[in-house]
Amino acid sequence: MKRRILTSVLGGLIISSLATSQALGQDCRCDRTDDSETILESRSEPHGSVRLKFDTPVQGAGIYQGSLCLQNAPQVKRVRLFMPDMGHGSSPTKLVSATGECVRVEEINFMMDGAWEILVYQQDAPTTTLSITL
Repeated sequence: MKRRILTSVLGGLIISSLATSQALGQDCRCDRTDDSETILESRSEPHGSVRLKFDTPVQGAGIYQGSLCLQNAPQVKRVRLFMPDMGHGSSPTKLVSATGECVRVEEINFMMDGAWEILVYQQDAPTTTLSITL
């Protein structure tokens, strides 16, 4: 079963919902889908639609990698993990490459189960927040 987690920011409050997804458009590496993938999605300025497609299904704590698909991908400077309920982050992620609409992100280390935020930075401040609960 495909998992698609839709995230939006409303007055600083992050709202997530889980739904069955359909195949995504032909952009970045998000164009390839299967029955067991995990995709996080949000809309933000200045990126518009932002998707993080993990290479393998997210099934709890572990280290993952994936494709971050968004407009102006080369402007992404950092992707940071934060666990708001615990008040801490994780080890730094690694941005491997960026093209027009894709940033490869490695070493996405969810060190424990719980609620996580994935913060996408364009400069010094996060411009997009994606959420997932493991």
